[in-house]
Amino acid sequence: MSWRILLVCLTLACLGQTAQSQPLAGDRQALIMGISTYQDPQARPLSAARMDVANARQIASAMGIAPERMTILQDAQVTAASVEANLSRLAQSQALNGRLFLYFSGYGAAALNPVTQGCEPGIWTHDGQWIPFQRLHGLLKPLAARLDKLIVLIDSGAASVGDVQSGQNSNRTSPRQITSKTAFFPSAGVKACPSRAPIKSRAQILRETGSESDLQGLVYIASSMPQQTSWDEVDGGSIATQALRNCMLGDAVDLDQSGAISVDELQVCANQAIRKRALPNVSQEFELAGNRQLIPVVRLEEAGPQALGLYLSGLTTEKIQSIRQQASTVQAPPSAESALATLNDIYQQRDIKRDVKVEFQKTNLKINRDNLQYTVRSKNEGYLYVFSLGSDAKSFYMLFPNGYDLNNAIGPSRPLTPAPMRSAGPAGTNHLLFIVTEQKRNFGSEALREPSRQLEFTQSLNTLQGRRALIDLTLGGRSSNPSARFGASLHLIQETP
Repeated sequence: MSWRILLVCLTLACLGQTAQSQPLAGDRQALIMGISTYQDPQARPLSAARMDVANARQIASAMGIAPERMTILQDAQVTAASVEANLSRLAQSQALNGRLFLYFSGYGAAALNPVTQGCEPGIWTHDGQWIPFQRLHGLLKPLAARLDKLIVLIDSGAASVGDVQSGQNSNRTSPRQITSKTAFFPSAGVKACPSRAPIKSRAQILRETGSESDLQGLVYIASSMPQQTSWDEVDGGSIATQALRNCMLGDAVDLDQSGAISVDELQVCANQAIRKRALPNVSQEFELAGNRQLIPVVRLEEAGPQALGLYLSGLTTEKIQSIRQQASTVQAPPSAESALATLNDIYQQRDIKRDVKVEFQKTNLKINRDNLQYTVRSKNEGYLYVFSLGSDAKSFYMLFPNGYDLNNAIGPSRPLTPAPMRSAGPAGTNHLLFIVTEQKRNFGSEALREPSRQLEFTQSLNTLQGRRALIDLTLGGRSSNPSARFGASLHLIQETP
């Protein structure tokens, strides 16, 4: 596709400037909970939980969360009452409106939910109280309703007590000692699942208790599937948390070549990492529930050793350099599938509460005869950006703002109708992505330059570097005070001879 503004033809350029380091976001927080010892003296200690807290801090740092915005609760601080109180506090906090990372490491089990009488996974707090997944989701729903993104990582067993003899050392031969994270505390008054009773998955529970819109900004990452336990490694931390941390810090592969790593792709990486350890007879796989396409980390290579803590600075300095080199030198052939995956990745990060509506004069255009003309209305104040991927899938064009109209501020009482553009072909289907960001985006990538009076229009080539630059820009990776929050609308435009 080649759009022509009625005054002049499109000018293409792809020059850039040196990338700036990614600042930590001020609208993100983490609540990290780890239980090593339980109130019940019969409960075997989970010595690796303290290492899990350190690993979770590294995951939070990779997400752009500053250390002072991480709340750490351990052992006796993680009671049922304190969990509810902390979640209530966060739900009422005016300072938190962007992203929350919630982490739990401790014992878990599948048991009978006294409300639904169904068997489902849950977690055990320090005081021996069992919080079923449905109850936990109920506590988190008020947070999910107001946040941009809520990412929950639960590292605990999900088997029923009959499937795993919890709290005992594994008898399996292994170079490292591992311990099951499934336990059952009968003193809590919780009933075990009946023999061979089906255990509901977390995804099934979400489908039964909420609408699709409730899940757009929410993802649960559970360390084991129903009827599986999770495993602690005494000298390294929980196997699942270690695997996910390593995948998030550079081991994961961008399978669809969209330019970013989604939670779905992290799951593939982490499951493979667990299998590669070849622990005899250990069966453990992650379960995802909610929006599997959320992108937890946008620009790891720009976060730097200081932001990511001792893990990166001490162990993977060379890996950071290799990631940078890969980002700038490895180019996959232009692919329509990868380009569409990029647009879909961006679209799936939208805040569904920030409604964006687009009214087109026409959606079926005759080449060299019809104009692309539209009006955009936004429920919220913000800044409009319009990107186009043509039927040839060679480049992403930023149609608006442009050098002829740099004022992209929009709001409930201020709709925008950019200047019409003449359809110039080639024939086929064009994908137009409209996003309204909370904060103005800063350019600066070598692959995507800001439009100006001298550079009327800009494009990002459909290369791996170009796709990464587009995701980085739209998700706020280069803003001085980054906010990834935006509304979005995705549309198809047909061009015919």
